[in-house]
Amino acid sequence: MQIRSMSCAVVVALVAGPVALAGDLAPPAGPVSPTMKDLVEVEPRIAVNSTNTPGTSATVYQISQPGSYYLTENLTGVSGDDGIRITAPDVVLDLNGFTLEGVAGSLDGINLFAGAHRVVIRNGAIVGWGSHGILATGLLGVSVDSVRAAGNGDIGMRTGAYASFTRCYAESNGQDGIISSSPAYFADCVAQGNGDDGFSGGGIIERCISRNNDGWGFNLSTSTSISGCAASFNDLGGYKLLFNTYITRCFADQNTSGPSIFTDRSDNVIVANMVTRGTHGVQVTGPGNLIIGNFASGNSVAEYSIAGSNTAGPIIGVGNPIVSNSPWANFDF
Repeated sequence: MQIRSMSCAVVVALVAGPVALAGDLAPPAGPVSPTMKDLVEVEPRIAVNSTNTPGTSATVYQISQPGSYYLTENLTGVSGDDGIRITAPDVVLDLNGFTLEGVAGSLDGINLFAGAHRVVIRNGAIVGWGSHGILATGLLGVSVDSVRAAGNGDIGMRTGAYASFTRCYAESNGQDGIISSSPAYFADCVAQGNGDDGFSGGGIIERCISRNNDGWGFNLSTSTSISGCAASFNDLGGYKLLFNTYITRCFADQNTSGPSIFTDRSDNVIVANMVTRGTHGVQVTGPGNLIIGNFASGNSVAEYSIAGSNTAGPIIGVGNPIVSNSPWANFDF
């Protein structure tokens, strides 16, 4: 049998296997740049600690420059000190799921000083401080999201106007649960077991719950829209209105020492609310309000007590057929 000759290249290929081709071994001109991200790029925010945010004689930590900050561990308070002071505007503080834990004689959990406008605080708990959980009196545009303030000696959370509170929880604080100057925005918040009002303020309030507070469930400021809220077992009553408030689709039950909805002022609209087992369902002693389409039952003094200088739909009581010349009737059932 004739054996054909094979070239040396083929023999080498069969013996050595696949050939790998390397690139240029000469490095490019100029300095070599790193290809990995540095720590600042991985976590561009600033950790709250004694190096980055050193405290003073009156606070454990102090944030004095705008920027984005975060906690890396729980913070334990010191008697006579605030937990964190913020003295700069435009700060974002992420509690990162950690807790600011007060001790006997401690002051505020988070205290915002003059000029600290437009601060955002989120994602954590502020518990057991001797004074307020969050104090930001007179400061504008403060935003609090997903924060629990519980067992603080004074107010759970207090801010100036144009604030927002979303998914917040204020429990067992010595005074009010959540207070803001008007206007403000409150949504999906709970105030429970506080020593005074659950919520105090105005603006837009929606889907909030106020329960077992020693004052009013909702003590509302002028020019407020409140809807889809619930107030139960509050000592002074469910909802107290000042001027120019629109309350609709709210619920009040067993505010047994006071009215479910009350106003002694004017220019309010009270429509389509359910009010049960208070002293009064809807009690209006001021003039010039509109009361239509509400539902009341089981209130110990009166389902409706409305001064004659107001505009109200007719009241259809128990056992009466639902027939009326007005589509805006209030029901007693």
